[in-house]
Formats: sequence, structure tokens, C-alpha cells
Amino acid sequence: GANKMLPKPSSGVLQGHQIVENQDVWGLDPLFEAYICISLKQLHETPRLTTSGILSLYDLHPFSNVDILGYVVELSEYMDKIKFVVDDGTGTIHCSRWRVDIREKIAFGLGDLVRVLGKVTFYKDKKEVRVNSMGVEPDPNTETMHWLRTMKLHRDEYRKPFVSPPLHLVLGGFSPAKTMTEVVRQFVEESSLSHISREDLSLLDEILLFNPDMYSRNYHLKEAIRNLESEGYLYQHDSGDLGLINKATLCMPILRLVQSIQAEYHRSHPDKMVFYGVDVERV
Repeated sequence: GANKMLPKPSSGVLQGHQIVENQDVWGLDPLFEAYICISLKQLHETPRLTTSGILSLYDLHPFSNVDILGYVVELSEYMDKIKFVVDDGTGTIHCSRWRVDIREKIAFGLGDLVRVLGKVTFYKDKKEVRVNSMGVEPDPNTETMHWLRTMKLHRDEYRKPFVSPPLHLVLGGFSPAKTMTEVVRQFVEESSLSHISREDLSLLDEILLFNPDMYSRNYHLKEAIRNLESEGYLYQHDSGDLGLINKATLCMPILRLVQSIQAEYHRSHPDKMVFYGVDVERV
């Protein structure tokens, strides 16, 4: 029923607006890396833009990440991954999630209402979702709220065309990516947060003040995030946000690790109170 209220993919072409042909600037579209709330019926009807799996939303936005909500109707467990099928009432889709540990227990079961954030992939030309993060929704009202949010986003955000900036503005912007990387790195090092959304990161005062031009700022911020992920300052958090790695977030995990090592050493060497120069009693 909720899907009937959603506009069809072909109805969103606004006065000749189309997806920007130059793929070099697709990353500047705020929706390119966002998780798009979408019904499974509409997802299956959405056309494919490239062989890599980029899709076209209303002929206006390229995207590949989705935010879906539905009930688990099939579930299979393998050594290296978990496969399941989600049904949202408008259609079904196969999902897969890699297992970090073969001893990992499945945290959901048949009939559970789950929210899945993932990337659309293709297998034998059929769409599937590779799960980045997911969770069980115990409140059945979540489904209604998800549909209302989805319809609002399609009406107010997804149907707005993305206007490409001039290439000279993008490539010759206010600040180089390396300098933006330093600004974001300083924020990560000084922050007490464990994670932050990409949107909130882009709206930080230090980021806005450093580069007032929106298009150039978004381009270089994406580059800075990639740099800091490779340097180990940022990672993909379970919530879908960016996880921060700094003294504040590492302090307690490191302390617990040292405590567990010390305790094990003390059990096997009860007559010795010092392990690698650290006093067991003080730890």
C-alpha cells in the first residue's frame, strides 16, 4: 500500500534535467554516497547506469547505496557469509553479509523486521544488496515511520536535480585535498566523539570556515575522508557513519586489552607481579 504513494522512477524527470554525463563530478552529488531510502519494487525498476552497478534515481541522481526495511523471509548460513531475503511488502531482494568470524552467531532470524544499509550489486544481472550494516527493529511502528520518511525524502529531496559545477571550480578549488585532510585529521585527534555522519562532518565550523565554496569543499572533503581512512583515522561505523580513531576512543579498549593480558599472565605466573615493565597491581 505504501509503495503506491511513491512516485514511479520515470515520473521524476524534471523539465529536461538529466544525470550529469561527466562521471568525474558524480561524487559531488550529495546523494551519490548517501543511503537512499527506497522500496524494493522501485529499486528493481531503477535503471542501471554503468557496468559497475551505479543506478539512476529519477534520471537525476547516480547512486548505489540503499536503506531498506523489511521482514526476513529466507535465511541461509555459510562458513564465510550469511545470505537472506528481505520482503518489504512491495518486493523482495537477496542480501548477503560477510562473516568476520566463522563462530559469529546470527543476530536475527526468520520473521524479524530488519533495517539494512548496503550497496547494490548484481549477480546474473539481478540486483542484490551487499550489507554494510544492519539491525533488528523490535518496534513494528518502525515500518510505518520508515515509509513516511521515504516518501518525504522522495518528495522533498530526491526529485531535486543536481547541477554540476564548472570543472575549473572543482579542480581548482579553494583548498587542496591534502590541506583539507589536515583539518579533518586535527578534528579527529581532538574530538571526543566515537562516530559522526558525513553530513555533520561537512557542516563543522572549521570545515565551513576553511573552505566556503560548497562544491569545492565537498570534493576535497571526500578526498580527505579517503586519505584518513587509509591512514587509520576513520573507518565505516556500524551505524553507517564515520567512526573516529583517536585517544578518546582507543583508551578504554587498550586498557581492557592490557588488563586481560596482565590477568592471564598473573594466573600463569602467580609469583611475578610485573609483566613487560607494567605493575599488575596498578593496572
